[in-house]
Amino acid sequence: MKLKSSVVLLLAGIVQCVSGLSIMGMNKRRYECPDRFIRLGNSCYYLSAQMDTWQNAHFTCADMRSHLAILDRKWEDRNMRSLLKKPEAALLERWIGGIWDWQQHSWMWGETGTPLRYQGFPRKGRRDGGDHTWHCIAMDPTIAYRWKSASCLQRKHYVCETPLKVTGAKGSSLYPKNPKRRRKGKGKKGQKKAEKEVNNETIETT
Repeated sequence: MKLKSSVVLLLAGIVQCVSGLSIMGMNKRRYECPDRFIRLGNSCYYLSAQMDTWQNAHFTCADMRSHLAILDRKWEDRNMRSLLKKPEAALLERWIGGIWDWQQHSWMWGETGTPLRYQGFPRKGRRDGGDHTWHCIAMDPTIAYRWKSASCLQRKHYVCETPLKVTGAKGSSLYPKNPKRRRKGKGKKGQKKAEKEVNNETIETT
């Protein structure tokens, strides 16, 4: 009887252990980018192969459940410039989400309506002075993909952005715990990790 009781207790312990492992694995989720998007940090980016006006690009991104890229941190802008400088990306001007707010006489992000807290213009173009009515922001390869003001009616390639999406449970610690876009800055480790991802990223445009 003692032997039988010991076996029962041992089996019960094994079942409990296996159940615990399964639950632990289910609690860890896996994040990926949608098809045709490139992962960069905690966001996914789509580099268009077609050209369009800023407004049409805005709606095309929306159709893909994304928006024109918002680069409101210096390290985000730097990483995007590194990505666009890769040979696979080609030297193309690309729209991002900045647009001129003619009422406030300043730049804002079209998706959120919030003012730019970071500007990637060359030093001479960082101030909001001048009339930029009907102008939007593009990244220009002739100035190392710094920003420039251009008529929103011009047809250019563009960059869409969307957060990482949850694709299912996977017991791995390689994926971020929080897929949401972080707007409050990163530590040095986070920035270095994101920069490393840029160097290892494979670009595919469609």
